[in-house]
Amino acid sequence: MLRPATAALGLLLLVWAYSYLQRPQNIAHLLTTVALLTALLFLAFSAFFERMKIPSHFANPLATMVAGLLLFQRLLALALTLEVEQTTSLILLLVGSGFLILSTPWWIVVASLTVISWIGIALANARLPAWNTFALEMVSATTLAFIIHEARLHSFRRQEMLRRQNEQRNAELERRALQLETLITAGQNINAILDLDALLKYVVDLVQVRFGYDYVGIFRPDEIGAFMVSCAGTGKVGETLTQQAFQLPVGEKSLIGWVAQHRQLACVNDVTQDARYVRTDVAPDTCSELVLPLESAEMFLGVLDIQSDMCNAFAEDDIRVLASLADQVAIAIQNAASYEEEHARRLLTETLFEVGRTLSRTLDMREILDLILVDLAKLV
Repeated sequence: MLRPATAALGLLLLVWAYSYLQRPQNIAHLLTTVALLTALLFLAFSAFFERMKIPSHFANPLATMVAGLLLFQRLLALALTLEVEQTTSLILLLVGSGFLILSTPWWIVVASLTVISWIGIALANARLPAWNTFALEMVSATTLAFIIHEARLHSFRRQEMLRRQNEQRNAELERRALQLETLITAGQNINAILDLDALLKYVVDLVQVRFGYDYVGIFRPDEIGAFMVSCAGTGKVGETLTQQAFQLPVGEKSLIGWVAQHRQLACVNDVTQDARYVRTDVAPDTCSELVLPLESAEMFLGVLDIQSDMCNAFAEDDIRVLASLADQVAIAIQNAASYEEEHARRLLTETLFEVGRTLSRTLDMREILDLILVDLAKLV
């Protein structure tokens, strides 16, 4: 609104500057000069506003400054000419500022200066009866300007609310589309990865990149199922925990241990309010944590641990999507583990067969003993 308003005011002031040339010479020069300078300033403002994007918090102060410059020019004309009809332009200024300025305190500044200045000029010339007539018009104009200002402000706030709601809705749709894309991508790729370590690393990186959480890790049970051991993780936190083979006991003393024991997801949107949360030195800023069990065909394979440095980071829709992803990950882990077991079993069978063939090639006891040691090393 500032760019067209200043452009229109600049052109209007040029017209006024021309009209002042018809005034008595003692005031024409001053009024024309002030009007021309103000017009050029407004036109410069218009060009500047067209090229530069003005931050919203500067809009009202700038609109107040524009109104103040115009007010000065009109009050000067009124004071020098003492033509009470010039009050009409002040009335238009009041109404226009009520529409242009979207801050009640800033509008009150403009309205107060306008009314107080007009009253001062009117009191100095109270002998002229026309001033009394225009006094009522000034009161009416101020009231009308306030009503326009409040209506405009209400409309603007509603528009801003609708705009924010639309932006939130679009952001939510984009987030849901990204989540769906993540599920599809995971379904297409993770089942093709048969190396277990590579699979775990791919999963945690995918979840972190697509969802933007601070830490994503996978913990798997040890050989006897008493502890949950960090097997993969994102960032320095995940790298540190995996290198240290960080482990937590299965049971009630940690969120990961609780999920491993109960086979149910645990979502804590404020970890300071949950005694099960175990704070680590490598992740001191965690505020929310979501732990999902990884199960396939009633076989417990581990947990997917997700942490964020924001409270209330996990909405219901996020949890549903991540739970679906955890189900896919569990199937992929089982497939990769089965493949590794089958590969190890086949390798063992092939090695035993090769050992048998090698030992049957000689009857020399010393050579057989040497071959046994060599083949035993292969088997181990």
